[in-house]
Amino acid sequence: MSAALQNEAHNSNVSSGSPCSHFIDQEMKTTSVFIEKYDDPDGKLALVPSEDENLQLRVATNYYVGIYQVDRLAKALARHIKPHWRLALDIGSNELEDVPESVCELANLEELQLGNNNLKALSSGFAKLVALKLLRLHRNPIGDFPEAVCRLEQLEVLDFRDCRLSSLPSSFASLHNLKELDLAQNAFYRFPVVICELRNLRGLWMNGNNLSSLPQSLINLQELRVLYVASNRFGEFPQVVCRLVKLEKLGMSNNQLSELPLAITKLTSLHYLGLSRNLFTSFPLFLGDLPRLSTLRVEDTALISLGMYENPPLQGLQRDLDDDELLRFLQQRKEIVRLSAIITGGFSCKDSNPWNQFLVKGIYDPRLFIFIFDFAMDVLLFQPFGADGVRKSGKYEPTWADSD
Repeated sequence: MSAALQNEAHNSNVSSGSPCSHFIDQEMKTTSVFIEKYDDPDGKLALVPSEDENLQLRVATNYYVGIYQVDRLAKALARHIKPHWRLALDIGSNELEDVPESVCELANLEELQLGNNNLKALSSGFAKLVALKLLRLHRNPIGDFPEAVCRLEQLEVLDFRDCRLSSLPSSFASLHNLKELDLAQNAFYRFPVVICELRNLRGLWMNGNNLSSLPQSLINLQELRVLYVASNRFGEFPQVVCRLVKLEKLGMSNNQLSELPLAITKLTSLHYLGLSRNLFTSFPLFLGDLPRLSTLRVEDTALISLGMYENPPLQGLQRDLDDDELLRFLQQRKEIVRLSAIITGGFSCKDSNPWNQFLVKGIYDPRLFIFIFDFAMDVLLFQPFGADGVRKSGKYEPTWADSD
């Protein structure tokens, strides 16, 4: 994988950045405690100022401290923590095959990091963690989604990346407060439609699965700002995405796309678009009409032209353009699209007239553009002469005979 694509994948991930740092309240005092394999958890926690009523306590273990030390730590936390403290616990990368029941007794626990272990299941006791807002279980061989997690209705961030999942239970819909969901690098062949019931969702990562389509019910996710479906099997751009009008980041790299729909211009909030490693041979000029688009990724795309035919094609130019230069090119050339106002303004046609629709479509279709451009220039700049040799005045009104 190229460096740029690796960077895109890294930046796209909901769990990039330091774990257990998602809900830090800047107005509350924060104390961090780090536990090594042979530390005494009681001794370390005794150093935490107990007079602070409103405290965020963030506890993390070193790698491979073992289940015995994790159990000791959880029991020590139960003894030392105060009722109003907020607790975040990172016990990832410990080769755990089970989570000690003592962890499930931590009523104050709001964030739990369990990534990079060897967990195949979670006990029903997990449902006791009713205050949990963030749960990361990435890179565990879980296989079946744990029902106990579906009872944690306060969850806002859920990371099950690389957990061998292929389906979600219907009870997943109870996670109605979920805002960020990472299901990347799993084994989904069909998009789990139950996700479409999570109307507060703002970020969804489904890259690295086997998806080839998205359901129409995705339109329910009108709060969605981030959608990554890179490294799947999309052969056509999913039109339903164009109806997610608040979308800001869209990653569709490493699929089998060859065309983009005009409807993508409805994504007026989009500022990141990843299209690297697809089958595009050209990009339409209407990409330049996306008003907030600032980052366009098209690495390793075999461009032949840039949205309209030229003679000869832009075979040399496109290989010299990096992503930023291509975006600037499209944004500069978008002014050609403004000809739609000139062309349609030059004819007394109603919007519903098929001729008018043909003209407007031609502005966005490179196969029709040159014909319409030449035709419009003939009509608008050089008004035709009548049979009497006098230049005609007024607007040109084509007949169907003219348009054939």
